Amino acid sequence: MKLKLLLIVSIIAFALHSCSKDDGPKEEANNPPSISDKTVSVSEAITPGTTVGTLTATDADDDTLTFSITGNPGPFKISTDGVLTLASGQTLDFDVTNSYTITVSVSDGTDSATATITINVTNVNEAPEIADQGFEASEDSESGAILYTLLDVSDPDGDPLTFEISANDNGLFAINNDGEISLAEGQSLDYETATSHQITVSVSDGTDATEATVTITVTNVIESLFEDPDSFILKLETSTENESMEIGTYSEDPDLVYDFEIDWGDGTLEQIVSAGSVNHIYASPDTYLVAIKGMFPRIMMHAASEEDRQKLVGIEQWGAIEWESMSYAFYGCYNLEYNATDNPNLSKVTDMSSMFRDATAFYGDLSNWDVSTVTNMSYMFAGAESYNGYGIDDWQEDVANVTTMAHMFDGATAFAGDIRDWNVVLLSDMSSMFKNATSFILNLSSWNLNDGINMSNAFDNSGILPNNYDDMLFDWAFNDNTPDNITVGVEGLIYCDSNSIYARNHLINNKGWTFIGDQECQN
Repeated sequence: MKLKLLLIVSIIAFALHSCSKDDGPKEEANNPPSISDKTVSVSEAITPGTTVGTLTATDADDDTLTFSITGNPGPFKISTDGVLTLASGQTLDFDVTNSYTITVSVSDGTDSATATITINVTNVNEAPEIADQGFEASEDSESGAILYTLLDVSDPDGDPLTFEISANDNGLFAINNDGEISLAEGQSLDYETATSHQITVSVSDGTDATEATVTITVTNVIESLFEDPDSFILKLETSTENESMEIGTYSEDPDLVYDFEIDWGDGTLEQIVSAGSVNHIYASPDTYLVAIKGMFPRIMMHAASEEDRQKLVGIEQWGAIEWESMSYAFYGCYNLEYNATDNPNLSKVTDMSSMFRDATAFYGDLSNWDVSTVTNMSYMFAGAESYNGYGIDDWQEDVANVTTMAHMFDGATAFAGDIRDWNVVLLSDMSSMFKNATSFILNLSSWNLNDGINMSNAFDNSGILPNNYDDMLFDWAFNDNTPDNITVGVEGLIYCDSNSIYARNHLINNKGWTFIGDQECQN
């Protein structure tokens, strides 16, 4: 009986234990997400941030999904919600890479799946490339001749190109599909009519076109001495029939060799191989240009008559003449005007004395003249009443070899040039230099005066202002380099302040100076 009871109790306990193990619900297994391979196409022209495609995936458990790129992303990036874009700083180029393959992973937080995404890049036509350019063409180019082949023309897509002139200059030019520009049939170039032309060239790849400006510079074919940049060109005026004209030269120096062509401007061309009289008779009164080329080392109009000097009315071009002297070159050419834009070759010139003396109409820019070999500038602008000194302030170091400037601006009533920075280290004679230069007002105490320098009449009746003369006296008096025993012409100048009076007395009493003609101002 006891054994039977024990068996019954054991069965009941086992049953109770078994029931307790199955009380909770059974846990289900996770289902991974699902994503399919995909191919998208995108233009090579897109910019960073542009959407390439939006990827989708499914999940049987409806879990939240996140996307990422595994491995090399190429130029792309993907957001966690599957938006694929072009990454910052990236570009696409069909001609470099026309297809990309990336691997995208999608995860539900427990499991993940991957898919292969293919991005095909579509080509966008790119316009041809051409730069503005230019070339030279001689005015004697023949009709139909190829003048130039366009440079720097390309097409990023390698498409065949065609050319046309979309804006022509009176139909002067033509172009073929090799980009060769020619002078159109029946056309010609003329330097004297136009020194340059512009055309617009269009280059097309069949879809897009690009334009460029092409500049054609016409080069001159020298047909006469007047067109030759090496010619020395003068302008003359005659007033009567059968009027003679002499170009003055210098025949007394056997070392001067003359061998030149001269075109008198009326159809007469001569070759002259000696110094002496260079004369011509003009049949009709007119204005003439005269061109000289070759060895013509010195012009000396002072050797011609006063009547002939008055007929010379212009310097139009200096050319390439190697001048050996400018002494008395245009002395007395009262009507001479300066129209040249080039500069004379003065590399062999030491003497410019009286070059423009009494050339009362002369006025010109001499700023680029190289006068570094010149030693004599006496009377250079004396009586040149119209010349104001334009440009010669630039001669600063170039005058370092000049020893005499006597009478240089004597009577040049318009002269007002700022020559305070001239280096006059060798100057020994400035007598009458500024005499009657009534427009010259400056203080020249910045000039270092040499021992024994001749300053007689140097500033007589010049326009130096009283305050500038005061400063000049003071600076001379207390400059250790001021020489002793100088006589200076200062007729008409006035000194005023107490410092200048003291300085003037110091120069007289301690330096042995003599002042001739100045006065103390009357208060």
